[in-house]
Amino acid sequence: MTNNIKYVNIREVASRVMRHPLMVDITLESIIQYAVDFFMIMGLPASYYDKVEDVHIQNYRAVLPCDVMEIIQVRHKKSMISLRGATDSFYQSPEDKYPHRQEDTFKV
Repeated sequence: MTNNIKYVNIREVASRVMRHPLMVDITLESIIQYAVDFFMIMGLPASYYDKVEDVHIQNYRAVLPCDVMEIIQVRHKKSMISLRGATDSFYQSPEDKYPHRQEDTFKV
């Protein structure tokens, strides 16, 4: 088995399928659904790639890119400090009057 992977746009696949005289009336949505069904039946892993994006944060919120599947890591852009994922909702509260170790965190 080779490790060479060649990606092809689904529209190119659809164009090739629709060239056949019996497949002229098939829609792009049907072709995509059949391809996804085939991948699931064959047990093929989904192929994702890591992507780095800058997001603007306003009022402690940011709009995520539409193609996000999982957030692996977050860092502050100016200070380049990595943020740790928060496990609860009581992190860095401005009203917190008790001294404790402050750690930069994020929550999705």
